Amino acid sequence: LGYSVMFVVILFMIYGFHAAHYDTMDIGDYCNLVELLEDDNGVCGGRNVDNPNRLLKALSLARTGRRRRAVLIIVLFGLLCSGMWTMVVYSWSMELQDSGIWQIGGEFYATLLLVGTLMFIFHFIFEWLYWRETQCVMPYWNRARKVPWDPVIHGTPHRFRWFGLPSMWFTSSDAYADLSLWIHHAKGHPCGRKVNKVFPEEMALFSLSARNACQLRQSLRHAKLYNVHKASFLTRCEDAKSSCQRLGSLPKGKDPEELKIDFVFYDIQSKEYLQPE
Repeated sequence: LGYSVMFVVILFMIYGFHAAHYDTMDIGDYCNLVELLEDDNGVCGGRNVDNPNRLLKALSLARTGRRRRAVLIIVLFGLLCSGMWTMVVYSWSMELQDSGIWQIGGEFYATLLLVGTLMFIFHFIFEWLYWRETQCVMPYWNRARKVPWDPVIHGTPHRFRWFGLPSMWFTSSDAYADLSLWIHHAKGHPCGRKVNKVFPEEMALFSLSARNACQLRQSLRHAKLYNVHKASFLTRCEDAKSSCQRLGSLPKGKDPEELKIDFVFYDIQSKEYLQPE
C-alpha cells in the first residue's frame, strides 16, 4: 500500500509540474484577457499620447529560478527512479525479499515503476523542448561591440547545429530585459519583487493570426514605459536599463520612452525576415 501511495503521489507531482508549463501553451485565457483590458493612454506635455500596451499587460510574468527548479526536480526524480530500479533488479537477482531488507519484488511493483519511469522520461523530453524552443536568447556575434547574432548573416549558432534554430528567440538579452521591465510596470508588480521571466510562447501563438500579429507588432514597437499604480509615464537612467530603483517620473518636455522591439518572422527556407503589415 505504501509503495502504491508513493507511486500515485509522484505521478501527481510530475503531472503538476508538466501542467504548469503547458498552461502557457494554451492562450485561451490570454485572448480573453486582452479583450477586457484597455491601453494606458495618457497626457504628456499637454498632448495626448497613445500607449498600445494592453497586449503586454495580459502577458504572464513569473519569478526567476524556474530553470534551476526544473533541473533540480528532474535530477531528484531521475535519482529516485534509478534507485528504485536498482532495488528491483537487485531483488530479482539476489532474492532480496528473503533477506528481509525490503520486499519489493514481483511484477506489480515493476509495472508501477515502469509506468512512472516512462512518465518521467516524457516529462524530461517536454521540459527540454520547452526550454529550447521558447526560452532562447541569441548570443552576441561580437560581445565587445554588442553586435547581435543574425542567422541571415552569421548562420546558425553552434549550440543549435544539431537540431536547428528554435521556434522563437530574442535577439539580445537587452531586448528580453526591456520587455520584462515594460510588462512589470504595466501589470503593477511591486518594485522589489523579482518577477522578470517572460513567456514568449504566448506572443508566438497569439501572432499566428494575421490581425493579432499586426497588433502585437504595434504594441512591441510603440508601447511606452508606464506604471499603472502611479498612472504616469516613467523614465530610466541610461546606465541602468533594467534597474527598477532608478526609474522615475517623466520630466516635463521629455517624450515617453517606447519599447522599440521589432517583431519579425524568420523564413528558414528563404532566410528572410518578414513583418506583419
